[in-house]
Amino acid sequence: MQENIRIESQSQSVLATNKVLRNTYALLGLSLIPTAIGAYIGMSMNFLFAQQHPIIFAIMLLAGMFGLFFAIQANRNNSLGVVFLLALTLFLGVMLGPILQVAFSLNNGAQIVGLAAGGTAAISLLPLKKILALWENF
Repeated sequence: MQENIRIESQSQSVLATNKVLRNTYALLGLSLIPTAIGAYIGMSMNFLFAQQHPIIFAIMLLAGMFGLFFAIQANRNNSLGVVFLLALTLFLGVMLGPILQVAFSLNNGAQIVGLAAGGTAAISLLPLKKILALWENF
């Protein structure tokens, strides 16, 4: 009788682990949307202030990032934490704008960005079992 209970609890533990992994991947996929929107906004922005005052810009950037990190940590047990996480990914996407501007100015810049985006999408579309199997070999 004891063995049946133990096996049942182990299967419930595996189901809970799979649910956590599924929710984590869903949140990761959801966070890519504001990142892409932020990168699009960042590419259209003029970062002249960052060129003229790099130290002040870096301090403002770090203050914004750590402020959002703190807000996520403070609200980790309610749904407002997810909103702050999506705001952080939007902010980081905007900060990707200057890097993407430089990449797209190269002759093969579109190919580089497309290959990076395609590789990321291909890895994220792999089934969870295959990803875990790849991690075991690593």
